[in-house]
Amino acid sequence: MNRTILKFSAIAVLVISLIKVNAQDSSDNGVTVIPSSFSEKPKSQLELGINLGHLAIASDLDGNFPGGYGVGLHLRKSIGYNFSLRLEYLYGQQSLVDDGIAATSVIEQDIPSLTGYDDEGSFVRAFRTRYNSVSLQAVFNLGNTIFHRARPIWGAYLYGGVGLYGHTTELDVFSADEAAYAFSSISGQEDIREAAEDLLDGVYETEATYEDDGLEFGDKQRYWEFLAGLGISRKISDRVNISLDHRFVFTGNDRLDGFAHRTRTDLTTDNDLLHLTTLRIAFNIGPKGKSVEPLYWVNPMDPIVRDVAELKARPELDVTDSDKDGIIDMFDQDNNTPMGAPVDTRGVALDSDGDGIIDAMDTEPYSPPGYEYDEKGMAIVPKEKTLSEQDVERIIDQRLNAMSTSADWYLPMIHFDLDKYFIKPQYYPQLHHVATVMHNHPEIRIVVSGHADQSNQEDYNNVLSWKRANSAIQYLIATYNLSESRFVLQYGGEEAPLIPETSGDDFKKEKDYINRRVEFRIATSTDQSMSRPTGPDAGRG
Repeated sequence: MNRTILKFSAIAVLVISLIKVNAQDSSDNGVTVIPSSFSEKPKSQLELGINLGHLAIASDLDGNFPGGYGVGLHLRKSIGYNFSLRLEYLYGQQSLVDDGIAATSVIEQDIPSLTGYDDEGSFVRAFRTRYNSVSLQAVFNLGNTIFHRARPIWGAYLYGGVGLYGHTTELDVFSADEAAYAFSSISGQEDIREAAEDLLDGVYETEATYEDDGLEFGDKQRYWEFLAGLGISRKISDRVNISLDHRFVFTGNDRLDGFAHRTRTDLTTDNDLLHLTTLRIAFNIGPKGKSVEPLYWVNPMDPIVRDVAELKARPELDVTDSDKDGIIDMFDQDNNTPMGAPVDTRGVALDSDGDGIIDAMDTEPYSPPGYEYDEKGMAIVPKEKTLSEQDVERIIDQRLNAMSTSADWYLPMIHFDLDKYFIKPQYYPQLHHVATVMHNHPEIRIVVSGHADQSNQEDYNNVLSWKRANSAIQYLIATYNLSESRFVLQYGGEEAPLIPETSGDDFKKEKDYINRRVEFRIATSTDQSMSRPTGPDAGRG
């Protein structure tokens, strides 16, 4: 590849980079960004592909099939769900023998080396053209915005573009001993092309005349080209897809075949065209878990369709609260708490001093710690013993620690789709809050605990829970430059559901979603990370 093609490639890559940067949301450090009601566009992978196909030059000469071949390499980047840019290098070659005899007097004006050609004025044209180009194409995807698949496996696309190309065209004019071919000997035969191929030696020794309106690069000419095409794609996996497409290349050049016309009476003015039919195989490249497959394989309607379907399938909300504790039964973990008993957010009656007697039944709900209790919840404090100043300070410290309600230490939780551990963009604000707490309090560590629903075996759910917690930790490390030593990774599998599941439950789908979660809390001095559990590989990123 010469310097011209390299320069063009560099310019094209720069254009792609600028478009990508301008398409991203800008943000400045220290500026509060109000979260949008729309999910953030996910980062997507690049597509790297190779292609091989059939190249045919539509020129003044009558073509035959098969023609030549073309091979190429491309890099494609999605700008949106329906638009992408593709940078491509292509090399092709075709050789052809005409199926008719032309007059030498006509050909001489195009090929100076034919001066003195004395073969009774008969000539059969035979050429070989080698072609290479670099082009930038705009691809419009038509297949992913459909309503019946979340991840389509078939795609259709149209594309157009502009490029620079060069070509080398050589002719087979003389035999091996530099003598003129006796083309007059085959005049009148039924198949001129077959007869000429038997006569020619297949050595293209004479360079043809080129158009003089190209771009000068040293001793070479380069020409602009415009192309248009269409194709279909089939996804093989999340990383691999194949495509079949056809393109038309408009060259503005009438000498790709080495000739400007056919005969003295057939002075064609049409430019030569290229037709290329290729089979492509492409690979998605990029870190899995931090980026999704290219957006032309993602259906932007999927979240909307899922939400609509969920709303249509959702049963009537039951707001029954059997024990009148303010927590409806579908979320209440204890539907039989005593009337008037204070409860936590799960509907479980409070036991403030941890003596095993709920506050509603406890004669002394806030008994001093460190003593035994009687059946009424009263602390048994020896009469001869009075509380020292140290005891008082210890009790106050314990109560303050238990009742700490620092607003910026509120840590949310995030949820996951079925059998997934990929962080959904809608939870980026929650993770931003966790990172803010950690930056504001560099002395603390955070326990990150993964959980699953009961949709699979226990060992599978343990691995999936570990992966969910690890995915959240790696996102926080990569995005907010936090140290991995400040995280404690733990998992609970299906053993600690936030909402218990029961058979025949009308709200099982909603409860499963809530139980597929990662929780965050402040670590204590005894919290330790749990190693990855044994079991089968689980989940999808």
